[in-house]
Amino acid sequence: MSKRYKIERFFDKYNHLMEFIRTLTAVTVVFLQIIILVKLFSPEESMANTKQIETLNNKLKNDSIAMDQLGRDYYEIWEENQIFSSMLSEIENEKGGHEILKKLWDKNK
Repeated sequence: MSKRYKIERFFDKYNHLMEFIRTLTAVTVVFLQIIILVKLFSPEESMANTKQIETLNNKLKNDSIAMDQLGRDYYEIWEENQIFSSMLSEIENEKGGHEILKKLWDKNK
């Protein structure tokens, strides 16, 4: 007997079982797809998702407002720091300015 003949006999022997398994698999896939579609388009899920999206959008809006305020505050402090640094350098370059700044620095340590 040839190898091909043995394989054909094996498949012939289990042909009905393989067809049954193939059919059962297809039916199971269709059943699962129906469950997924029902859950996806059910009104309760849709409403819950809408509320969750709305909540997340509100949180994002509030966080964006807070981040914008932090950006403005940071820029304001940066500008004040630049002005203060400029004033300190002018004081230090004046006669006796370095000693005054050193005295203030040592006092506040």
